[in-house]
Amino acid sequence: MNIDKPWKKEFEILLKHMLNTWGGKTTGPGEKSLERMFIYPTYHTTIDDMKCVIDISESATIAWSGAADNIEYLRINLIKPHEMNIQITRETFIERAKKFFHMDSEYQTGNKNFDQRFYIRLKSDKDKTFVSRLDVQELIKRLDPFTIIEFSDIGVRWAQQINSKKQLEFVKVENYVRSVIELAKIV
Repeated sequence: MNIDKPWKKEFEILLKHMLNTWGGKTTGPGEKSLERMFIYPTYHTTIDDMKCVIDISESATIAWSGAADNIEYLRINLIKPHEMNIQITRETFIERAKKFFHMDSEYQTGNKNFDQRFYIRLKSDKDKTFVSRLDVQELIKRLDPFTIIEFSDIGVRWAQQINSKKQLEFVKVENYVRSVIELAKIV
């Protein structure tokens, strides 16, 4: 398994931009800590009266070849308690196959293009009403590409698998943060 932090330099640059623009603080291993080899720092701030936490999360994976590695995700978490329970992911061949064989089901908003593009799991009629709103769908499309957008009792989380240095550029991340904030405000 790769313990290297491939996005360390880019994330440190992003952290400096975020600290200079939004203030806040970072937590995690200190500059001289050996843990810094294994763990990315976490950024905490308040933007537009919302607590915001930005970090890089890792998941271990095993390739078909049997090789193990980590996949890193940029995550934006807004702490805003509410009652919704919604998960939105990209709709893939696997989800379509599960639906075809009646192994899984999802909520359909009635917007064919949106429904073909995103896979929606939810629990209540209130959640259905929210996801069916055109302004909400436009914000979700603006946040694409993403791995998941999740609404839970804690708040709103957006995550994107990191494949490119450009994804960690401040201008891109700032646009995502602003869109997640806008989405959280209408929850």
